[in-house]
Amino acid sequence: MCPGGMVINATSEAGKLVTNGMSMSHRASGLANAGIVATVAPDDFGGGPLGGIEFQEALEKKGYELGGNYLVPAQTLRGFVDGKEDASLPRVSYRPGARPVNLRGFFPPFVEEPLLRAMARFDRTMPGFIENGVFMVPETRTSCPLQVRRAKDLSVEGFPGLYLVGEGAGWAGGIVSSAVDALRAAEAFENIIA
Repeated sequence: MCPGGMVINATSEAGKLVTNGMSMSHRASGLANAGIVATVAPDDFGGGPLGGIEFQEALEKKGYELGGNYLVPAQTLRGFVDGKEDASLPRVSYRPGARPVNLRGFFPPFVEEPLLRAMARFDRTMPGFIENGVFMVPETRTSCPLQVRRAKDLSVEGFPGLYLVGEGAGWAGGIVSSAVDALRAAEAFENIIA
């Protein structure tokens, strides 16, 4: 969650769209952004060695096509929960802008259903979350679509002494989980050299 943050274009390939969130140092945008993460496992996309990348790229291509010209496909959370397209959207931080789209069905059910449950839970703990929120997709780079295989000491399997951690290693999905993963790897390494 980025207080005073914004949603930005993080696209790295033509014809694909990727969003991400960030905050400037003063956190003074007047808006906030938060990613809601759903677990995707190898069995969800066929389990092949590059299946995660193919799944990610398909969502990025679909996002570009729905938004058009690097606009972000977006929907109010109320519209998403109700399955109804919005005629217009409130102000969003994303540039070059947002296009109202009915996002129900954008993700497969094994992603969409947990997102809907999470939104309902957030709304219970933070009343107004659904009435005031805007859903922008896709943010597909929360964690690497490949996962480094680890030995029992958390080093890279077959490469003793090499420790890859966090999102890029496929073992975390955000700042806090990356930090925890790094601490676990550091503790494992410390136990080896002690």
